Amino acid sequence: MHPLIPPLFLHAMVRSFLDEVQNEQPSHTDIGTKRKQPQSGTSEKDYFRPARPVLKPSIQNSLVLTALALGKICLWKDKIPEILPRKEIGGFVVVQSMDEPFVHDLFGIRNMEVIPGLDYFAYATHILQKQNGRYQLEYILIKVLASLYYGQLGRPVQSYDCIHDASNKLLALLMPYFGRFSEMKQQIQQDPAFRARHNETSSPEVMYLLMFWSCVQLESDLIAELALPPSELMNYESVMPQPDIARAESQCGFARTVLLSFHTHLFFHKLKPAFRQFHAPPTSQTPDLKELEELPDFLPQELGFAEHNSLAADILQAHLQGTYLQIIAIAYRPCVMRILESNGHCNDPELIQAAKKGIQAMIDSTKAYHGLGLQRLIVPHVWVIAHRQWCNILILIKASRTPILNEVIREKTMRGLLSSTISFLKTVSHRSSALFKDLQILQGLEEDLFSGPSDDYLDSDCMDIMGR
Repeated sequence: MHPLIPPLFLHAMVRSFLDEVQNEQPSHTDIGTKRKQPQSGTSEKDYFRPARPVLKPSIQNSLVLTALALGKICLWKDKIPEILPRKEIGGFVVVQSMDEPFVHDLFGIRNMEVIPGLDYFAYATHILQKQNGRYQLEYILIKVLASLYYGQLGRPVQSYDCIHDASNKLLALLMPYFGRFSEMKQQIQQDPAFRARHNETSSPEVMYLLMFWSCVQLESDLIAELALPPSELMNYESVMPQPDIARAESQCGFARTVLLSFHTHLFFHKLKPAFRQFHAPPTSQTPDLKELEELPDFLPQELGFAEHNSLAADILQAHLQGTYLQIIAIAYRPCVMRILESNGHCNDPELIQAAKKGIQAMIDSTKAYHGLGLQRLIVPHVWVIAHRQWCNILILIKASRTPILNEVIREKTMRGLLSSTISFLKTVSHRSSALFKDLQILQGLEEDLFSGPSDDYLDSDCMDIMGR
């Protein structure tokens, strides 16, 4: 979904990595060395370290290991095994300067035996912390990949920490280029055919643009849900041109479908400032959705995107459609809230029509990923997707019991959506994650609300969550 590492560059690094692995032998002290079973509170030096080749502590090796970790966890189609707490993990693998309790727990030996890619990830982290080149592109790529790895584990705070660090480091790296990029953007705005006539963008500059917009997108998705401070990189959106996907394909070798999907999400990102206020106050004014109404004509046909079409069976299509429908739902949400807070007492036909469109968009965005089956969802931030669907379900439950809006969301449809969303959350939530609380709330709603719920419960819980 994000064109981060040119395939040829990655293949060359992996080839060099494999050559090094084949030429190295496992450390003598690691082979067959097993210390006494550590007890809770044992210091880091008392641990069992699996046999492994002793690689050069280079930033390139750290990047390859992080890429391998992300690839391995993305290939894992079932639910990720539970992360064992500190008292059950059986000692630690040494990783310096990792003070956060979750990270200590994550790098437990037993966790590394069952969580896909964690062994690579721990080794990469150990190597990275010995590096001084933190303003190199490789370091930034490692941090972005680490953010995506944490995203697969459903750990939004750790994912934010990594992408925030990557963004700040990228800002320092791009400082000498901002003047050129700003001038390029002005020339493109004045003459849209400027890029077609000038072939002046070098491969590194193409990569810098791809990295910039990848960091912006990944960080903005998290801070919208977590209410955490943005990095300084976000202040430079107005001066940066969008990447040329034709040159990204020809110079960097990225797949066209990936670039088209990435470019479309950039267009979504451009629209979000007008509609991203998910908790905007209720209003009687209907939103101006001219740009959204024109969006289907803009979307690439190669991805097979179509509004209200059959459920997408491809992750790129499903993610595009889900994001698009969620933007529409957010745009109409103040109108929905207006109807809900009046308990369906409304005589404004325009407001009613807008609210109904909002409810339908919530239904469709919640169903967008259902065509992928029950396998684990592979998206950059699974917590963001899951939490948005959880919020949609709470609103839809109230709407299904509110006059006017219950014409759009009937009880049978509501039960099906609730059951499907619970099944989805079961594949991505763990006991120690925030999504587990979301899952428990929906399971409680499924058990209680449809067997004679009280309106007081809906008002005090669902409405409170929607209005925060």
